[in-house]
Amino acid sequence: MSIKILAINIFLEVLLLELYHSTNKKEKIIEENKLKVNKTFNYRKYLEYVLSIVKQFENKPEKLVGNYPGSRTQSPFMGQGIYCFDNYEDAINYQSQSQVVTIDFDNVSIILDLDDPMVLLDVLAALEEVDRKIDSEIKEEDIKYKWHLLCEILIASLYEEFENSQPAVGLILKVFDWFKVNFNSSPDLIVRSFYDKIASDSSDDISKNKYYLIKNSNKIKSIC
Repeated sequence: MSIKILAINIFLEVLLLELYHSTNKKEKIIEENKLKVNKTFNYRKYLEYVLSIVKQFENKPEKLVGNYPGSRTQSPFMGQGIYCFDNYEDAINYQSQSQVVTIDFDNVSIILDLDDPMVLLDVLAALEEVDRKIDSEIKEEDIKYKWHLLCEILIASLYEEFENSQPAVGLILKVFDWFKVNFNSSPDLIVRSFYDKIASDSSDDISKNKYYLIKNSNKIKSIC
């Protein structure tokens, strides 16, 4: 009997990925059994604004702006969805007065791991495809020039591992969707590590933290 139970537990561990979401509304989330996505940030407006001022960036990814006029928030680095960690400690320390919701996520999912060097090579190839599509799909020379500049910045961001240009990740995925590039820009889960400032007396301290972005909430099996 105990062997059978052990086998079932191992099977469940394989099928489910345990993620931890930082929030200050845990009681409401548990009561409604639902995690809401904040959709106030308009990625279309953001992309259009970045294109309008792209000549200011001079191919320097660290100059990439993180929002657009009128936006009250910075761009979510990987786009909109439910941001999580793979451990409780990072989630509880993410914000002041933080509470943690545990999410059982279906591991049999389409996962885009942007920490994987082979996946990043696919991203590079897709950006180069976008660069070719710009010439064939856009007629106005000035607009075409701006799109090419943006592509150069996004490629440069990729090469510097988004260390100083975190918003480029969400922009890249939006650009793929815009040009209908044959790339998996609609996964169930996106994974990426970012360089974060450590909350300490020294502003020079940097750490690299891994984030999980749930894009498909239908893959959530339970919340507690």
